[in-house]
Amino acid sequence: MGRSKFSNSFSDALTSNVSINLQNTGLSDVFITTIVFSTLHNIMPSRNSSFNLTASDTTSNETKPDNAINAAVLLVKLNENIRNVTLSYQKFNTTLELNPQCVFWNFSLLDNLGAWDDQGCRFVSDINDTVTCTCNHLTSFSILMSTAIPEELRLLLDIMTYIGVGISMISLIICLIIEGIVWRPLTKNSTAFMRHVAIVNTALSLLIADICFIIGAAISKNPAENPGEDYKVPVGPCSAATFFMHFFYLAMFFWMLVSSLLLLYRSVLVFSQMSKWTMFAIGLTVGYVCPLIIAVTTVAATAPGGGYVREDLACWLNWTKTKALLALVIPALAIVNRLETVYNICCGELIFLYFGQILSYIDTTIHSRPVTINNKSINRTINESYQPDFNLSALSFLPTFFSFC
Repeated sequence: MGRSKFSNSFSDALTSNVSINLQNTGLSDVFITTIVFSTLHNIMPSRNSSFNLTASDTTSNETKPDNAINAAVLLVKLNENIRNVTLSYQKFNTTLELNPQCVFWNFSLLDNLGAWDDQGCRFVSDINDTVTCTCNHLTSFSILMSTAIPEELRLLLDIMTYIGVGISMISLIICLIIEGIVWRPLTKNSTAFMRHVAIVNTALSLLIADICFIIGAAISKNPAENPGEDYKVPVGPCSAATFFMHFFYLAMFFWMLVSSLLLLYRSVLVFSQMSKWTMFAIGLTVGYVCPLIIAVTTVAATAPGGGYVREDLACWLNWTKTKALLALVIPALAIVNRLETVYNICCGELIFLYFGQILSYIDTTIHSRPVTINNKSINRTINESYQPDFNLSALSFLPTFFSFC
């Protein structure tokens, strides 16, 4: 808050973000009072005079979703009439560049509910993230900026989204085709069979999840991409798309877990033999039954209260009301953490095997000596029953080991 006395002209940088300039007012020895509210934008609504009052609760502080208050709120009080005041604001969010509006708070709008109004104020410039405005009166000022996506970018963003997901889907289809071609020669033993089963189901789960994502994006409405339209998502279709996205994204992570458990099983229990179909049954249980239980439980716990999916913007799990999104985040993070643990164990096993081979080679070298038979010198191991299984080709495993770890 500041109170100053001036004659004719007044200019001051009230804060690092707001400055005011009055020139040639013709006034003498008058006091001006200014108050800068640096955080008031967090609680004030961003609605303007075009806000549809009949579609909202008249007692609420509802905001207009496609606008944002992007500067401090400045209150100026002067007991004289001013015809020209210049205000400069430093933008809070420098990424917002579309449609800056110089506004003041008009208490008489919307049946005295109040809204931002641009009458008597004019936008001058937006240079280096500083917006300059001029007004012909004094009251509470700020700037509104549109959060909408520029018209020329909307189609481009849609194209980029569908192309990106399309490339992912095509790559997954190619992966599945390649797996189908090489399936028979590469799945002759139970370990190889289960490894490729995990790869196929991981790719298949992600492919179906991408398809559900495209469907969800098509049926939802985003106010940034569809200004002026109803941005409430259709609950029924959106819930179905969200359920399958949730299920298949979880299935992708669980099949990754199956793959890591197979690696752990073959690294730790080297001589254990499990049948191909027993491993397949365990993989299906972990890969699909566990995600199905989580997805169904999430629906049962949150859908009755209307908190399963988001109400706007996109078809996806709700966060603000029921924290349903945790049903995906927690299992995914737990599996990623478990994958790291499995890989560390396998790296330890590989280190043990590799250095065991080295020690075997050293021990064989130390216990061997030249022996002469029939005047011919040959190398012979003292303990003939000891036959080391190490050879120099084991060194080729070293780069693979380090790249794996």
